[in-house]
Amino acid sequence: MNAFLANAIGALNTLVALALIIAGAGIGASTAGVMGGEVGAIGLFMGAVGGAIVAVLVCGSLALLIGIRDELKEIRRALDAR
Repeated sequence: MNAFLANAIGALNTLVALALIIAGAGIGASTAGVMGGEVGAIGLFMGAVGGAIVAVLVCGSLALLIGIRDELKEIRRALDAR
């Protein structure tokens, strides 16, 4: 069950990153209008950049943990083969 969950999270990691970037762009576009600016490219761009930063932190950390898990499995296989 743990292997299935780890593989599923690895597959969904890119979708979560994309969703975070799109959500950040949407929030940036809507916030620009509330703050008195024009709803447009600047808010959309800044929101997308903020979403990308959050996506790198969240999904990058998750990808790092998944990579560590894969390396540990490989080390275990190598030790068992001895």
